[in-house]
Amino acid sequence: MSNETHISDLVKGISTALSIVVITWNGKKYVEECLSSLEIGDDRPTSEIIVVDNASSDGTPDMIREQFPRVRLVSNKSNEGFARANNIGITTSSGEFVCLINSDVVVSPDCLKHMHQFMLENPTVGVLGPQMQCPDGRIGRSYMKFPTVWRSFCFASGLSALFGGRAPFAGFLMPRFDNKSTAEVEVLNGWFLMVRRSALADVGLLDDSFFMYGEDIDWAFRFYQAKWKSVYFAGARALHYGGASSAIAP
Repeated sequence: MSNETHISDLVKGISTALSIVVITWNGKKYVEECLSSLEIGDDRPTSEIIVVDNASSDGTPDMIREQFPRVRLVSNKSNEGFARANNIGITTSSGEFVCLINSDVVVSPDCLKHMHQFMLENPTVGVLGPQMQCPDGRIGRSYMKFPTVWRSFCFASGLSALFGGRAPFAGFLMPRFDNKSTAEVEVLNGWFLMVRRSALADVGLLDDSFFMYGEDIDWAFRFYQAKWKSVYFAGARALHYGGASSAIAP
């Protein structure tokens, strides 16, 4: 699936405010909790929910059909990988903003409303990511700098830890970043992203040569090249369990 093939799909008619795309693969318990959270909040923008299932064998598709009839379910015949499955969801969607949400995320009732309002008020922002709440109550790291050769060396060699994350040895994990404040960042990690459709039309789809991991960094660099801002938004939060599908992958 190439970006060029589907650019026309990215600019088709908008029929709703938000399109929510969730990718599933053998994580039924998490998916059920995720979709339940997305049904809460009557004052949120109008939305559609699209689940792309990568050939789950644990009963996930049947559970979705039975418990969440308003969800549009796309069932792949094989595991197409994270990037390609998201691309299928994106090209199926029709929202002004597309939310890519991992299946092991629980969305708080006001999260999408606040993120949508921020995007409406800040038209130069192409990608928005909320604050990540970990199961133990900590604020998780959901941002980073581009992993240049120098930053990667500082991380791998331990210089970043030795100098307490201070420049010029900070590496790419941003250990001194104030995660309680909204700020522009270079990379938003791909656990939960709200993307402007007009920015998608400039940048294109995820590169599906990445089966899992790394596609978010590549995408972030392309948004950066196209002059679209990526913003970490501390005004909304969601719970992220982490590793729901990758933990059981061979």
